[in-house]
Amino acid sequence: MTDAVTCPNCRDQLDVPTEFRGRSVKCAACQTVFAVPIAPTGEAALAKAPRAAARERPRDSDDEDRRPKRRGNGLVWFLLFGTLLTCGVGIALCGGFAFWMYNPEMTVYKSEEGKFQVEFPAEPVPFTQSGEKGAVVKGMEARREAGEMRFFVKYFDAPKKPKNPEKDGDTILGEVVKAEIAGLAAGAEVQRQTTTHAGFDAIDVQLEQGSQFMKRVTVLRVVLAGSRIYVLGAQGQNLLPQVWYVQRFFISFQPSEKPKPAPVPKREE
Repeated sequence: MTDAVTCPNCRDQLDVPTEFRGRSVKCAACQTVFAVPIAPTGEAALAKAPRAAARERPRDSDDEDRRPKRRGNGLVWFLLFGTLLTCGVGIALCGGFAFWMYNPEMTVYKSEEGKFQVEFPAEPVPFTQSGEKGAVVKGMEARREAGEMRFFVKYFDAPKKPKNPEKDGDTILGEVVKAEIAGLAAGAEVQRQTTTHAGFDAIDVQLEQGSQFMKRVTVLRVVLAGSRIYVLGAQGQNLLPQVWYVQRFFISFQPSEKPKPAPVPKREE
């Protein structure tokens, strides 16, 4: 086995047996005598010690380029931003719908005959229908798409008083209420209460039909003002009678007639 040794004088490569390590030899080319290194040098040393040479080899910039890089989080941020944007748009749309549904613009209506004034939560349109015994019933109604709501005021001449109210067990308002209930929702759950409106006698009626979550609600107020009967009504799916615009619709109704003053009791002599 030989070692590749370089002559220090002429730089010629010599093959020297390994047993001559540490001993003096003569260069065959220039006749220079020199000592053979104990350990191999030059390329032979690199060949016999590849691991050490690899450890000592400096890093190349190309190695950094070839090293696998971590993937960025751009997709994650994009999905997160898209989700937040979608939720924001959905909340804004729901809020806008709720605001439109529960904050309608009230429209003041005055009858052409000057008999009454009322505020509708939508633009009212006139209607005419036939009543009992050929009577003509006139009125105004306004509809809202939200909840399929309908608000109306209809009026007609008051019918004659019952011949025997005590025997018949009802009044003019009671007869009108019965007719309205029969025409709107026969067999519905009915709540009825006597009240007054602008100094006139009135009856409030609430009818409910359907299941708990899909309830058709009708609220009526029947008012006897002078010689006229006024029927105010609000209908809709899951209608809430306590909502402000429903309350305002009923409260804003003002008939032009004035109630008769209560008789002053005579003082006993």
